[in-house]
Amino acid sequence: MSKTKLLSLFILLSLTGCAILKEAVKVKKPDLSVESVRLAGLSFQDLDLVFDIAVDNPNPLPVTLARFDYDLRIEDSSFLKGIQEEPSRIAAAEKSRIALPLTLDFGDLRRTFATLKDQDSTSYELICNLVFDLPVLGERILPLRHSGKLPVVKPPHIEVGDLKIKRINLTSADLVLQLGLRNPNSFAFGLDRLDYNFSVGGKSWATGASTHPVQLTEKDSQTVEIPVSISFLNLGRSAYRALTKKKPLDYQLSGNLDLNTSLPLLPNAKIPIDLSGSLNVLR
Repeated sequence: MSKTKLLSLFILLSLTGCAILKEAVKVKKPDLSVESVRLAGLSFQDLDLVFDIAVDNPNPLPVTLARFDYDLRIEDSSFLKGIQEEPSRIAAAEKSRIALPLTLDFGDLRRTFATLKDQDSTSYELICNLVFDLPVLGERILPLRHSGKLPVVKPPHIEVGDLKIKRINLTSADLVLQLGLRNPNSFAFGLDRLDYNFSVGGKSWATGASTHPVQLTEKDSQTVEIPVSISFLNLGRSAYRALTKKKPLDYQLSGNLDLNTSLPLLPNAKIPIDLSGSLNVLR
C-alpha cells in the first residue's frame, strides 16, 4: 500500500474517531423523577402502591431502559426488593413513564417493625438503580431516590366479654353475649353487620346475624351486645349445668364483621372472626 493511501486511511480513521467522540459528548443522561405515588388499592390486610417513574430523554436518539432494581425501605430498613427486567424504549426528546406497582402486607409490616403497631403512618424511601443503554456510551446506571409517608391501617380489635343471663328456667334461657370492639385507627368506621357462630364446649349454642349499626370514631371503643336464646331441650342438661355452676365457660366465636369506613379507598370491608377462650357467666 502506498504512503498516500496509508495517509488517507489514517486521516479517515481519525475523522471517524473524532466524529464518534463528538457524538458521545453530545449524548446526555436521561433525567429521572418519581412523578407521582398512587394508592391503587387498600384493605385492612394490605396496601397497593404504584410509583410513576418519569424518564425524560433529552437526546435526538431513542434510549433503552434495559432493567432496574428497587429497594423499598421502611423506617430506614429494607422491606421489599426486586428487579424489573422488561426493557422499555424511550423515544427521542420525549418523556415516558414507567409504572412500578408494589403491594405491602400490613401483617408483615407489623411483624417486621414492632413500633408500627401504635403508628398511623410510617416513613418510606424508594431506592432504584436504572440501567440505560445509551447511544455511543453503552450501558449507564442512574440512581433514583424518593421518600414520603404511608398510611398504616390496622384491623379492628374484637374481644369476647361476659355472658349475661337475662332469664333462665328448666327448659330455656335468654342470654346476652358482650363483645368489645375497638378502632385502633385514625379514621372512623361503622359496623353494618355481624355474622356469628357461638359455641360452648364444642357445641353450637347460637348462629345468626346482628344488623344493629355501631359507629366508632377514631381510636374509639364500643360494646356490642348479641342476644342469644337457647333451649335446653335441644342442647341437653349439660348446657343448663354450664350456666348455673358459676364457672367460666370455654367458648369459640367465628364469623365475619361487615364494616364501612370513612376512607374513600376503603368504603367497605369484611373482617373474619375466629376467637376462643373462656368467659364469665353473669346473672
